[in-house]
Amino acid sequence: MSHTSKTVLTVIFAVVAHGATAAAGQLPPGALSGNPTPGVEQPAPPVLADRIAVTGCVARLGAVPSDPNSYSEARFELTNVKKGDKGPAGAGRSAAATTPIATEYRLAAIDTFLAPFVGKRVELSGEIINPTTGTEPTLRVEFVQKLAATCQ
Repeated sequence: MSHTSKTVLTVIFAVVAHGATAAAGQLPPGALSGNPTPGVEQPAPPVLADRIAVTGCVARLGAVPSDPNSYSEARFELTNVKKGDKGPAGAGRSAAATTPIATEYRLAAIDTFLAPFVGKRVELSGEIINPTTGTEPTLRVEFVQKLAATCQ
């Protein structure tokens, strides 16, 4: 094979490889967005004005679920709550977030996210939400940090 033929084949290969790489990053036909779980409705984005930071002790309510990756608003609560001072600018400005801090909050999260913190003192931040069941103030947990190994 001559030098010219090798050059032509190299150029053709480069063009084909470049086109395949660009097509690999595109969504499949009929897809409207990059939703990570097609067919499953995604939750609404957090409302910054409803976001608060609090400290307290995580307690489990009820039994461990059969699916540890399931979301619930009724499996955990935060007790001995104190208001935290952290948070982004504009956070905690809504009526729900500016009401006096409760002494207990129900925690809305995936079980495996909070289970390691049961019995520990933590700092949580998240969004105050309207509970789907009950009337207790509910915090959708977006961040958790362990402050102490025990709740004392």
